[in-house]
Amino acid sequence: MSKYPAEIMLGIRRSYARTKMKFTLTRWCFVLFIFLNHPTPVLPTSANDTYPPGLESEPFLYIVGRRKMMDAQFKCYNRMQQLPPYQGEGPFCNRTWDGWLCWDDTPAGVVTQQHCPDYFPDFDPIEKVTKYCDENGAWYRHPESNKTWSNYSMCNAFTPDKLKNAYVLYYLAIVGHSISILTLAVSLGIFMYYKNLGCQRVTLHKHMFLTYILNSIIIIIHLVEVVPNGELVRRDPLSCKVLHFFHQYMMACNYFWMLCEGIYLHTMIVVTVFTEEQHLRWYYLLGWGMYFLQFSFEPPSPLSVYLQSSSGLGLGEQSDPGAGKSSVSKRASSKPFNKFLQSVINTQVSAE
Repeated sequence: MSKYPAEIMLGIRRSYARTKMKFTLTRWCFVLFIFLNHPTPVLPTSANDTYPPGLESEPFLYIVGRRKMMDAQFKCYNRMQQLPPYQGEGPFCNRTWDGWLCWDDTPAGVVTQQHCPDYFPDFDPIEKVTKYCDENGAWYRHPESNKTWSNYSMCNAFTPDKLKNAYVLYYLAIVGHSISILTLAVSLGIFMYYKNLGCQRVTLHKHMFLTYILNSIIIIIHLVEVVPNGELVRRDPLSCKVLHFFHQYMMACNYFWMLCEGIYLHTMIVVTVFTEEQHLRWYYLLGWGMYFLQFSFEPPSPLSVYLQSSSGLGLGEQSDPGAGKSSVSKRASSKPFNKFLQSVINTQVSAE
């Protein structure tokens, strides 16, 4: 017979189990923190790739900017050939391509301007570029180089401050989602550890907390592994598509489980006031499966459109010849969803 009373032994076991759970949770949080703070390094596509100074870590942005510049140059030359001759009076500066932007015929003594190009990461398209046509009808020349000159100085004048704010928001997002994961994991652990908290209302809470945890984990992985890795974005592998799909899926599950919470409270307060138990299988279907069921209500499936490999077109770039019919089909597709929600409540009433 043990020399300790049964109550003391039970208290020791509970204290040991609680300490073990805290240690396990802390260990997994530490492992997750180490994993998220070691992103995949950015490497060139091949050993022969060379980039301008300061752009070694942004090859994808450099390639995109160069393609945009070449496209703008091609359009500029076509535009200069198609535009009619200058119809104004007096001297004027001829239409020209300055290497980055296209400039139309400009009367003498006028300062013309347009928005900055988006070829480079440090250029702000909101700012303006200016080019001066002097009184003699010649584009202004820089006194040092004696070459025609456009003033692009405002394009990156405020870039350091804006970049600093962007980095602050970037790290705030990572820290905020990390804190969310930690606090929600603790709450979920409390719900699972204390069995006396096991009821249908808490069960719905646990599923909703789980969706928020998974969504925050996916967002952190995207921020740490995808956002700073331009080469990964350029290659656009299947893993990026899968990550984006699960991100959209978990975001949808967040809202569907909030809807489940509202339906449950509505059913408990209005429909079945004097009952304690409900069938949760409909809530599971709504919270986890409605994202897939909605595809059968509104074909074609967005998932099949998105997962088309090497299509090169975004969803916004596809033609929509039946735009007039889209609103009708959407209104029609919303009816099965409303019927499904009504069936959930009716099922709860009939079950009682």
